[in-house]
Amino acid sequence: MGSVIVSGILFDAPESRTLKNGELCVTAIVETRESKYGNRTRFWHIAALGETVQSALMHLSHGDTVFVQGTLKAEIQEKNGELALSFGVIAERIFNATAEPEVQSCAQR
Repeated sequence: MGSVIVSGILFDAPESRTLKNGELCVTAIVETRESKYGNRTRFWHIAALGETVQSALMHLSHGDTVFVQGTLKAEIQEKNGELALSFGVIAERIFNATAEPEVQSCAQR
């Protein structure tokens, strides 16, 4: 998969969970707006596996503006009897665009 940068608003507070293999993962959803195709909203599922990126994501709150850089993950899912694309990012860097410039952090795994 390719590398992407997603910018948007944190839809909910990040959550920490344990994967089936016992590895810790922090997840979040970022809401983006696409005006090119009629003001469409897209939700990106973010997964942070590296400890530094997990920490940066857990310091964010609902409504924060963020930039996420990482590996694109796309899936086809069935929704209400129709096929729908679901997009996600395996985060490598998280940047809080809401914070004051002197306290902004850029985390990298």
